[in-house]
Amino acid sequence: MTQCLVLRGNVSYALAFGRRFARCNLTMKLAAYLLLWATCMAKPIAAQTFTVSPPALSFSFRAAGVFAPQDLTITNTSPVAIDVAVTVGTPSSPGMPSLSLSAQNLPLHLMPQQFAPVTVSPTHSGVAGIYTINLTFASSSSVSQVVPVQFSVLPRIPSAISISTPSLDFAGPQFTPDLAKSITIAETAGTFVQPSISADQPWIILEPRFGATGIAPGSSITTVIEVNGSYLYPGTRTGTVTINGADNGPQKVAIRFTVNPPSSNAPAFWSPVNAASYQLLNNPWPDEIISLFGTNLGPETGAAADFDGTTTGLPTSLDGTTLRIGGIAAPLIYVQAGQINAIVPHGVNP
Repeated sequence: MTQCLVLRGNVSYALAFGRRFARCNLTMKLAAYLLLWATCMAKPIAAQTFTVSPPALSFSFRAAGVFAPQDLTITNTSPVAIDVAVTVGTPSSPGMPSLSLSAQNLPLHLMPQQFAPVTVSPTHSGVAGIYTINLTFASSSSVSQVVPVQFSVLPRIPSAISISTPSLDFAGPQFTPDLAKSITIAETAGTFVQPSISADQPWIILEPRFGATGIAPGSSITTVIEVNGSYLYPGTRTGTVTINGADNGPQKVAIRFTVNPPSSNAPAFWSPVNAASYQLLNNPWPDEIISLFGTNLGPETGAAADFDGTTTGLPTSLDGTTLRIGGIAAPLIYVQAGQINAIVPHGVNP
């Protein structure tokens, strides 16, 4: 109250005091704004942090063996989106395994709290030993994490296989198209093996041939062996099926195939061949001389017609034997139980 009275009593002093108070008030507001700006500028930018789980990987497999890939999970633990790149260390020796990485996208772009897997696949090594390769994950703000990947490569186990039987016997009448039996091939050493199978005779048919899967440790596979007697004369034939690919040497299956005479007296023969070259003929031409081989095709004792190089005077029936090609009787040169020589008649379309 006394101050108010004094101010009223001295107007000029009151005006001077008001001007000083206004300038002081403006200065205080400016200082407050500067303090707020300084506080904002001093606030740290959010770090681009992330985690990698698990923090290390370990593979154990035998040299030249098989293994399963493993996954790493990268999680963005910062409040902002980040990009994470990965660098694979270089193997320090030629015998070391190498690594390949697979992910949906590399480098990874992760939103806050988002995670993504990265699959780590090592190649197998032919050299036994313990190795380490580092994977380095780094964000764009230089935050990094190193994941060691250790390989324990055990010495290679020699592969071995066994077969269910060392021999197979087949028997059937002539012109039997397929007779089939199966064998089992087993892996016996506890290591992966990829065998191959082959036969030394064209009448031995193998199914299936082994694919890329091979035979897993302790497993077995069954394969079918067929024999085809549709073009074989009566008699006994032998062949060999060989299974390779294991360290214990090739496994062999002895094949014995007995072809019996046809069960009836009906004529039977194979595809015609050119009488001069014995090449198979799928489409014989008119006036071409052909030969048929088979059974019960004519008399036991061969009969020949007089042949002057043309079809003139050649019979179409010789010692009770007739051959029709395309429904047209063919001129006959020679007939016998196992063979016919004839000429393709005119009117047959090749």
